[in-house]
Amino acid sequence: MRKRDFFFGEVYEGSGGATLRLSDMEPLARKVSAEFFTAQLNRILKEHDGQLTLSDGTSYPSF
Repeated sequence: MRKRDFFFGEVYEGSGGATLRLSDMEPLARKVSAEFFTAQLNRILKEHDGQLTLSDGTSYPSF
């Protein structure tokens, strides 16, 4: 199921918690302070019982 989050945008929700696209994280992190970004990660972790997956859609991410 997809959910629209005010900060992260599209969040995929399933029995294993939430999934966010890794490629969306870097631009978001550059737009806000480290403290705000960390607070948003903690918020989404709390909403999904501490389960969060960052997916790149490949087994060979660019980092």
